[in-house]
Amino acid sequence: MLKNLFFLLIILFCHTFFSQNNLDSVQKYIHISKKIYNPKDKIKYLEKANSFAIKANDDSLIINTFSKIAFQSILLEDKEKFEASNETLKSIYQIRKYALPLGLYYQNKGFYYYNNFRLDSAYYYFEKAKVQYKKAKNKAKFIEIYFNLLDLNYVSNDYLAIKDLAIEVFENDTFKKEYRFLAFTNSYLGLVASGLHDYESSLEYHKISLEIIKNIKDGTIRKREEAALTNNLGLMHLDFNRFEEALLYFKQALKKTPTLRSNNLELYATIIANIGICEIATGKRKDGLANINESLKIGEEIKDLNIQILSLLEFSRFYKNEKDPIKANYYIDKTLLLSEKKGFKKVETLLLAAEIYTGKKSIAFYKKYVEVKKIEEQKTQKAKRKFVRVKYETEKKEEENTYLKQQNRLNNSILKTERQKNEITTLFAIICFFAAFLIYLFYLSKKRIFAYKTNLERAKAREEERIEIAATLHDKVAGDLWLIYQRALKIKEKSITEALSKVNLEIRNLSHELSSVCFNEVSFKDQLINLISDYFSPTFNIKVNGLDEIDWNLIESEIKRALYLAIRESIQNSKKHALASKVIIAFEKKENSVALAFTDDGKGFELSTVKYGLGLINQKKRVEELNGTYSLKSQLNEGIKTNITIPLRA
Repeated sequence: MLKNLFFLLIILFCHTFFSQNNLDSVQKYIHISKKIYNPKDKIKYLEKANSFAIKANDDSLIINTFSKIAFQSILLEDKEKFEASNETLKSIYQIRKYALPLGLYYQNKGFYYYNNFRLDSAYYYFEKAKVQYKKAKNKAKFIEIYFNLLDLNYVSNDYLAIKDLAIEVFENDTFKKEYRFLAFTNSYLGLVASGLHDYESSLEYHKISLEIIKNIKDGTIRKREEAALTNNLGLMHLDFNRFEEALLYFKQALKKTPTLRSNNLELYATIIANIGICEIATGKRKDGLANINESLKIGEEIKDLNIQILSLLEFSRFYKNEKDPIKANYYIDKTLLLSEKKGFKKVETLLLAAEIYTGKKSIAFYKKYVEVKKIEEQKTQKAKRKFVRVKYETEKKEEENTYLKQQNRLNNSILKTERQKNEITTLFAIICFFAAFLIYLFYLSKKRIFAYKTNLERAKAREEERIEIAATLHDKVAGDLWLIYQRALKIKEKSITEALSKVNLEIRNLSHELSSVCFNEVSFKDQLINLISDYFSPTFNIKVNGLDEIDWNLIESEIKRALYLAIRESIQNSKKHALASKVIIAFEKKENSVALAFTDDGKGFELSTVKYGLGLINQKKRVEELNGTYSLKSQLNEGIKTNITIPLRA
């Protein structure tokens, strides 16, 4: 018996010893990985830590190491390894039903799409991660996901979304003593104000952030975060081209943390790149180039493409200003290669390439710059719309869950009570009143809809009548005139043939003007572009705003026709009569209407002294028949402004 007990104790001791040894090995390799910046080398140690975590059968360490491997695989652009590690987190959730691994899975998916510049997808997964971290009651990860969302919205230039997130943070009592989080939230607000060119507000937010960070008791952490916030303050001054002040703050950031190079190489590289930019701008070119070169080498060492792109871009700009085309071309080519791969500062790089190169290559880069800028603006708008939709759906789901919980509690606690007879009578009377009121509203709505549809049908019938008249003029009258013209040619009556030719041409022009514009085969957008192309010239510029922000397939043809004809008439007047050199056409989709604003810089006229011509009268008539409003404003030598608003529904 004693012998068996002895062997049992030995087995228990060995199990405890080796388990503890595995746990120590996990912590050891994680600690080593933190000191390495190259993702490839970092993953090697994290995989060792992961293998010991699996041997120790410690769920928290297994989850932690798989998540770290997934994140580093994103930086290494190893999609296969990322998906394998991240899917393991999802599998752990499916088995264990922990909210944390699912939150990490969503957050890593968000990082993946963010790294590939697919901001709408990144936002979607960050929001899903936020929900899971809230369920897991993991405060650290909950704060981290807020940082991700702040950064994402800042990259997307969605300043309103950043303000909304900041309000959420400041109103949440959970974060009252999270000084680092509060400080950086204020710093983001400072960057927002900087983006809106509000220097005073930006400076105030950054100063608040530096005051808040002083509450952190740990001196090492406090100094590190002060350096990052001071760097942001320098960036704000850089945005306003206040290079001397910016340089002062960047140097302060380095001074606060002398060991920053060994503790946070990425932040150190960013700060010295910023110092280099300021030094070049203030005439210290040698020092500036040395700092940017050091930043570039660090970026290459830690495989940080953003730092490399930033440094290479500054070298390109410097040698362009120095009129050294060989070096400028060399650096811009390298920047273009990395920018195309990463998507960071792509628009800025293409524009600089167009400025550095000459001839056809410059034109090609400029065309690509315009194309990419347009695509990125569209992506940003799409992302913003998706951000709002995802946020709305998430909040709606949370409200529904809260409502269901409340209903469940009410159903368990509600007591049956009798209703008094007079209350029922009163309620019945109120219901009858509201029913009658709703019927009346329904009647008014139907009446408006009927009137609106009638106007549309009238407009349609009138256009069909114009088509018929145009066809008659074109096919019969013009044809008959052509036969007469041919006979006149045979008898060589030149005076008659010239007159007939002129009349025939005028009839054909009138026929084309009477012809209705059809959007079945060629879209409204394409027809408008063709119209603008016909009139556009170096001395007559036409700019269009808001055309792509409206889904024209959802707009009635009669409305599009009225807008098109109004634009055509206005362009003709601006070029022929007003002698304008610039025209701006702006579209805006409102809640229940579409608006058109047409302005030019022509000679204008006093409305009180000029009568409306037939073209303007027809414009006004078409709009008003569709229940729209039409206004024309003009003063002598100040051009004209035409505003048209047409309802989309009755």
